[in-house]
Amino acid sequence: MSRKAHSFLHEYPRIRVDRFTESRERVPDFLLPPRCRAGAAKRQDEDEDDDEPGPWDDLDQDDESTLKANGGVRFFPAPTIQLLSHIHADHIEGLSAPLRSSAPIYCSAATKEMLMRLESQKSREKGACRVPMGEGARKRPYEWLRVTAKHAKAKKKFTGLAPAPRDLLHALPFNTPTELRYSPGVNIRITLLDANHMSGSTMFLIEGHRGAVLHMGDCRAETWWIEA
Repeated sequence: MSRKAHSFLHEYPRIRVDRFTESRERVPDFLLPPRCRAGAAKRQDEDEDDDEPGPWDDLDQDDESTLKANGGVRFFPAPTIQLLSHIHADHIEGLSAPLRSSAPIYCSAATKEMLMRLESQKSREKGACRVPMGEGARKRPYEWLRVTAKHAKAKKKFTGLAPAPRDLLHALPFNTPTELRYSPGVNIRITLLDANHMSGSTMFLIEGHRGAVLHMGDCRAETWWIEA
């Protein structure tokens, strides 16, 4: 995935896939009706289609003062649903540091387990060289995503700090439609489909009020897999 990609789904702009940075992302003009595009003057002869409901209606509507402060540019709001297809480095950007966003992150069970166990390169090198290393010395940059009550108690004992138990990664089963909250009063269905890319990798089938979207991510379309 290109680092320049905003990674929000065009049809469901409150969903973000495989990118977890907290920088503000501009809404592309083609997602907006002509009357809402940056620098566009309102026309007297606007097409009737301009007022048809579209994906832009799923976004928070900026008031005039906010738009003026932003130079007329509209930005994506914080996502309500985040999706993680697999754990290759270019798909987990931003996940190694605590996020301000509280939106749940959905993935497969295998992806969740591997991400929790993923160690830094230095930790792996020490392990390969059989350097004595206690469990506390292991550097697992994604551990912050899940803090059990047991871990919170141990941290309080050794540091005096007691983090609240949390689990931001939500594992979903394959081939099972799951209903999720997209926005107030609006639910969508998400189904995980095997991407045949690496262990735990998944495509996401999203179904809802904007139609059906298949986000393929990275997949390996071998003949046997296509015909299965």
